[in-house]
Amino acid sequence: MPRAFRWRGEGSPPFQVVVLDAGYGELARIDAIGPSSCTSTAAVEAALAGGGTFHWFVEGERSGRRTRSPLQTLEIR
Repeated sequence: MPRAFRWRGEGSPPFQVVVLDAGYGELARIDAIGPSSCTSTAAVEAALAGGGTFHWFVEGERSGRRTRSPLQTLEIR
């Protein structure tokens, strides 16, 4: 189970980590996080507890526009 999410990128905080299920439906969102990492939350851990394939990305704002990172895949067995 991931205890933290880490990334490299441009833009200014705050960012959001968005966790999706295997069908790309949103399961959880971690709001108002810093520039390169965040600790998992109880909501994220509960969503991932059953195992399976999940996806996640980081959303932020750059030059007044909403941006997002490439999609990352996570498998929990």
